[in-house]
Amino acid sequence: MGLIKAEKVLYFEKFCKKILEFDSNIRFAGIISDRGKLVAGGFRNGIKPFIEERDHEIAFMEVALRIRMRNEFNKKLGRVNFTISDREKIIVMSMPLGNFILYLSAEKKFDLKTSYKILKFSKGNRNKSIFSDILPKK
Repeated sequence: MGLIKAEKVLYFEKFCKKILEFDSNIRFAGIISDRGKLVAGGFRNGIKPFIEERDHEIAFMEVALRIRMRNEFNKKLGRVNFTISDREKIIVMSMPLGNFILYLSAEKKFDLKTSYKILKFSKGNRNKSIFSDILPKK
C-alpha cells in the first residue's frame, strides 16, 4: 500500500473519535494499515498505555498478519467481521475494513454487545465516498 491521502487520514481520525464515543471503557481506537502501521487514532485522553510505543508497533503488525492469514478462509467460511481477545487486563478487538483494520482496546468492564454496534456503524460507513476505494464491495 502506498501513501494514504491526507483526506483519508482526517476521516479516519474523525472515525476513531466517533468510536471512542460508543463507550467510555474504550481505551484506544485506531486504524492500522494491512502492514500494521498506525494510520490514525490513538488513546482516549487521560489513558496510560500498558505497553511501550515500540510494543504497540509489534502488536499492530501481529494483528495485521493474523487478519491476512484469516483471509485465506474467506471463500469457505466468509469474511471475518471482528475478533476479540479477552486478556487479563484488557479486551482487544480488531475489525477488518478493506485494506485497513479498526483496532480497539477496552477496559475489562466493556460491554461486548457494544462490539456489534461498532461493527454496524463501521459497515454503515462503507457507503461513504472516503471508503469507496478501500472497502470490499458487498
